[in-house]
Amino acid sequence: LIVGGFDKVFEINRNFRNEGISTRHNPEFTMMELYQAYADFEDIMDLTEEIITSCAKEVLGTTTVEYNGKQINLEGFKRIHMVDIVKDVTGVDFWPKMSVEDAKKLAEQNGINLAPHMDTVGHIINEFFEQKCEETIVQPTFVMGHPVER
Repeated sequence: LIVGGFDKVFEINRNFRNEGISTRHNPEFTMMELYQAYADFEDIMDLTEEIITSCAKEVLGTTTVEYNGKQINLEGFKRIHMVDIVKDVTGVDFWPKMSVEDAKKLAEQNGINLAPHMDTVGHIINEFFEQKCEETIVQPTFVMGHPVER
């Protein structure tokens, strides 16, 4: 539809994905997809935040909710690069270019468990994030800059 001239398209659908077994992901879910011509990831982050904030205000009359005993503010989402949150939480800086061997040494020194197939710096950054940083995120946050390595 985008190619056909519609600037914005959305759909709500049921999904079942069996791309791998995980105790952290439900393979069956309802999803809302949207596509917007001439938009980049920052535009989509803005739109996502606007949808959540607007829904909270309309349904709850506020953008502050309590979840698991913590106050969550559904307005003003934080945006952080994965390498920056790893540095903030662990003190390990992956911005300087480094070898896989150096990254593996940092993982060992910081108690990061690596599976045998994790043989790129990107895999190691991701493991730092998942094992040390992910659980520290409480407020709505967009984590950007996920490593792209093959």
